[in-house]
Amino acid sequence: MKAKIYMSACVATLLLPTCPLAGEAAVVKEAAPAMMEEVVVTATRMHEMIGRVPANVSVITAEEIVTSGSTNMVDLLESKANIHFKTFNGNPSQAQIDLRGFGENGFGKTLVLLDGRRLNRIDMANINWLQIPLQMIEKIEVVRGTQTVLYGDAAVAGVINIITKKGAAESGANLSVIVGEHGLHVERAGIAGSRDRLTYALNGESQHDDGWRNRSTFDSTGGGIDLGYDLTDSLSISAGSSYNKADFEMPGGLTKEEMAVSRTQVQPARTWYPPSWFGWPANTSAHTADEAENEHVNANVLLEKSFAAAGDFEVNFIYGNKETATDMPSWYAPGQYNLVKIDTYGITPKYILEKKLLVNHKLIAGLDFYDETLGVGQFLDQPRTSQAWDSEVQRETLGFYLRDEMALVDSLLIGLGYRSERAAFTGRKTALSGGSGTAFSPVEKKHREDALEVSTTWLPKAGVKLYAKYSTLYRFPFAEEQVSFYGWADGFNLTLAPETGRSYEVGGSWSPRVDLKLGLTAFRVDMKDEIVWDNGLNKNINLDETTHQGIEADLTYNLAERFTVFGNYSYHRAEFDKGPFTGKDVVLVPRHHLAAGLDLALPHNLHLVPEFLYVGSSYLGNDYDNSAEKLAAYQVVNLSLRYNAVWQKRKTTAFIGVKNLFDKEYETIGFENNPDDGAAPADTFYPAPGRELSAGITIAF
Repeated sequence: MKAKIYMSACVATLLLPTCPLAGEAAVVKEAAPAMMEEVVVTATRMHEMIGRVPANVSVITAEEIVTSGSTNMVDLLESKANIHFKTFNGNPSQAQIDLRGFGENGFGKTLVLLDGRRLNRIDMANINWLQIPLQMIEKIEVVRGTQTVLYGDAAVAGVINIITKKGAAESGANLSVIVGEHGLHVERAGIAGSRDRLTYALNGESQHDDGWRNRSTFDSTGGGIDLGYDLTDSLSISAGSSYNKADFEMPGGLTKEEMAVSRTQVQPARTWYPPSWFGWPANTSAHTADEAENEHVNANVLLEKSFAAAGDFEVNFIYGNKETATDMPSWYAPGQYNLVKIDTYGITPKYILEKKLLVNHKLIAGLDFYDETLGVGQFLDQPRTSQAWDSEVQRETLGFYLRDEMALVDSLLIGLGYRSERAAFTGRKTALSGGSGTAFSPVEKKHREDALEVSTTWLPKAGVKLYAKYSTLYRFPFAEEQVSFYGWADGFNLTLAPETGRSYEVGGSWSPRVDLKLGLTAFRVDMKDEIVWDNGLNKNINLDETTHQGIEADLTYNLAERFTVFGNYSYHRAEFDKGPFTGKDVVLVPRHHLAAGLDLALPHNLHLVPEFLYVGSSYLGNDYDNSAEKLAAYQVVNLSLRYNAVWQKRKTTAFIGVKNLFDKEYETIGFENNPDDGAAPADTFYPAPGRELSAGITIAF
């Protein structure tokens, strides 16, 4: 009942400005989409004009976040950056990112940063996208393509850098409320300003959603603070911290037959394996009580020093803590109750020098040091009073990088880069009471990899960029790939090698006029030793060689502030090059992905925004021989009506929107189940939400 009252209030807010009123609100002229003059920091790890970097880069601004009506990072990145996500429960808490078509473990090949701090986890769990309140974001930079030289491990498909709000010259505040179906409500607030040499920004957010499916509720509460102080004209210090607590339910997967009965039901009880397997019971229970709780703390202290013509130096001190409690009573009796703790310490100094030596140089050199500890405990009961086993894995990485950009002439840039990085794993498992698997004493495994990069950027005239880039890449194993402790084949996997590869990319962008931007990129990545789980061996193995290639095209056109057309299309083809699956497609990689929309300006400060998303079919997870049915292609239409105006110097943005307007039935992820003696169930799928209505308002003071 409360949700309906809130909804009515938001709809009324939208409709009021259409009536003739005294003192009509001033029209807000929305800024045109960011063009080539945008300055980014992620692509070169220093400030650089977007029109000069050898990469396909897109930027989502704070203004676009507000006007999008998005309630979370996943919705935002999917609609505004055409990034493919796969979700297990229909909400962002378990969403897997897949940039450039790397499929089943693609989330481990996209590096996600928060103000330059890594958010990727040492274990195989997805990033908790709920830990990043949209309220605290200044902008998001999405860099597609290999960035291993600058960022090292995980930057195979690209880098997403989430940049938070800092202090502003003028003090300001904003409030936001979003409500919707299925009990959705989001509350946000933030302030920012400065005083003398001090800058400050404080943001908070709370959201709740009962979920479209049964047992898909999630709650998230968090916020962040950033303080900056100029010690002198050339020396500054800043400190940032964020906290998030998220609880979410896990409804499980459904077979086609089960979805025909109800797409919103939880996974029912099933017979999985013959009783002889591992001595376990043959049945699992229904997912009526599976859930998890996450807590995330991120903090950093940044020192920046300018030496004028002698360059700039900065060092970032990083700390992160993640704690996850997972309850899975549906697992084989007596259920699985885990407690995972991750502590991260890092230090990342870097030096930047712009100097003319025969030609103009922009040099960056730096170190990335991370010490990460993963602790996993499994318990026999939900209160966690009886512990079965305890394990710990430590991963220490140290990488050195160097990149020089040379301007042979003003219109021709050459980039050369190199990185060397080593990783050391240590781990142990201790059996306590009634735990599965085998205990093992501390063991160590070391890896070392190098990466190279050569690029050229040609700027033949204003508004035109052409580039080519060659680079090598690597990804170190996750802790749970290198070390097994869940009772399958416990111990160190000493034969497992890091993933490596070579990347080739050409592309460009063209702005024939200030209101039009076109972009086109072609890429190919030849991968070696991609890591997957082998059911027969009960451990992770290195695959035969695979090839990932495709094109990316984008368009933005703004016509005299009357309407904006935007679109982004990706074609991905990922295949095995060698081994028993030669010529077969890599699983869970749709070949086609299209996101397009129109922002149409209407009278009375209104904007009508229809958006269209198309994702092609792909082979199910585990279907390496491409013999099972495919995950079907799907099309989704979203529609929103937005209102922008200034009332008594207060900028107001309100919207009402519908996701999945035509109530399309589709799934973003599914798996082939390999029967053994007829015991395993049919293929399983994870239904995506149907039609959902929401509305909201944001006021900036």
